[in-house]
Amino acid sequence: MHSEDYAAPPWRLAADRPWYPHLALFVRDACRLEIPRWELYPPNLEGDLPDLRGLLDESMRSIANRQWVSWWGKIIDSSVRDVLVLQPQGSAAILRAMTQASDQFLARVTSSATDVSSEAAERMRLIIVEAQRWFYHRNGAVPDRPEGPMIVDWNLVSSVASDVLQGLGVQSKTVTVGVIQLDVLGSWSEVHDTGVLLGSKGFFRNEDRLRPMLTEAFHYATTAPSSPVPLLFEIPDEAAVRPKSQLGSPIVIASVDKATLILEEILRYDDGFEIHLQIGGDALPRGMSEILDDIRSKLAPNQAGRIDIFDGLQLEVLFLDGRATGTIEVPRFNDGRGDVISNRFFRPPNDPRNLWIWISPLPPLGQVQLNALWPRYGIINTSVSFNVL
Repeated sequence: MHSEDYAAPPWRLAADRPWYPHLALFVRDACRLEIPRWELYPPNLEGDLPDLRGLLDESMRSIANRQWVSWWGKIIDSSVRDVLVLQPQGSAAILRAMTQASDQFLARVTSSATDVSSEAAERMRLIIVEAQRWFYHRNGAVPDRPEGPMIVDWNLVSSVASDVLQGLGVQSKTVTVGVIQLDVLGSWSEVHDTGVLLGSKGFFRNEDRLRPMLTEAFHYATTAPSSPVPLLFEIPDEAAVRPKSQLGSPIVIASVDKATLILEEILRYDDGFEIHLQIGGDALPRGMSEILDDIRSKLAPNQAGRIDIFDGLQLEVLFLDGRATGTIEVPRFNDGRGDVISNRFFRPPNDPRNLWIWISPLPPLGQVQLNALWPRYGIINTSVSFNVL
């Protein structure tokens, strides 16, 4: 009797239906964010989604719309590598990168809220809970064992792989092609340059569309100069990194009786910067001292019963190119008009002596001027300058 040894094919197909891309799409669709008008971004998710737009106030929605594309890019970049990776250690690193990217997005949206940060954080938590419920319920799967993607026809994959590998004369390496299914409408697809094919259910069921896209994916995977899979140490722990202040040291803006109004920090990010103001000194004006003794001082602007030691303070930020925020005044301190947006937000533990303002987008790098006006305490047209580099 003759026995034949069957060698493994010179290609590998890895398929996945990952959570994080669906989370990003759910936030976009359920919160009714703007859908980018480019074909590389998927259409709406399938099924009935709850209308959660009311959980984002105007400020949160503005930040979410600007941050979503960046979040999606980071999630997809990690997801395509996750589907290709073979080592468990690498998978853990990639998962951590996706978690960090999502945490950064959600934290930035939460911090831009006009109300108490703890309430905004609770609303974001509810959105995540609804996303989990949608993701697992629609396929009858349980959270720790979500349903995998549909299986692409093996004979079709084998035929495409054989044609591509023979045409390119590849014999010395095993080629890995990835498949990621996204539960979106229509027959959408996109080939990532790592050789991973992303598509909807409708796309994977259409052999006429699937064959040329699989061919393109195998070409990418076969001709890639090196493995795109990142090692554990190549993924920075971005969530733990806080920008260094642009100031060499805090700047005193003006005296407030025996206390001082201080420009404490300027923190630059890719899409804007944060201004941190502080009331310094132990001998505060009488009204401020009374507010600090009142539990209501911890409430945020625009909330009934709000008391704020910064009441009446007016600020204006001017940039090198002539743009300016216009006058922004406590308690509102939120302005979505024009090209420059200013948003007051809160950092735990919501110390009433501290005032945080988010300025977006990032202006031309260089000198920025901050004008302050607070007639109640004799601060009239006081200005300080700093550099954003």
